[in-house]
Amino acid sequence: MGINGVEPGNTPYDLREIRKDKLAKAVKDSAQSGKDTASLSADAKLRAVALAEAKAAPDVREHKVALLKAQVQAGTYESDSKAIAAKMVAEELEEWE
Repeated sequence: MGINGVEPGNTPYDLREIRKDKLAKAVKDSAQSGKDTASLSADAKLRAVALAEAKAAPDVREHKVALLKAQVQAGTYESDSKAIAAKMVAEELEEWE
C-alpha cells in the first residue's frame, strides 16, 4: 500500500520543521542587526499623552475638600441627592455614546 503525494520533505512534520527553521533564521537575523523597532498608532500616542497628564495632575482638590470638611463639621453641609443622581446618570450615558 502506498500514499500518493507524501514524499520526503512534504509531510506535515517536515513542513513544521521548515517553518521552525525559517522562524529561527528570522529571529537570528533580527538579533544580529540590532535594529528592533516598534511603531505606535496615533491613538496609542494620544493615550500615552493622556495617561502622562493624568498622572501629573493632583489627586485631590485640597481647597474643595477643606471647604466640605468645614461644612460637615459645622453641620451646614447639605447635599442635593437628585442633582447627584442626575449627574451620575448623565456621566454614565456619556460613556455609552
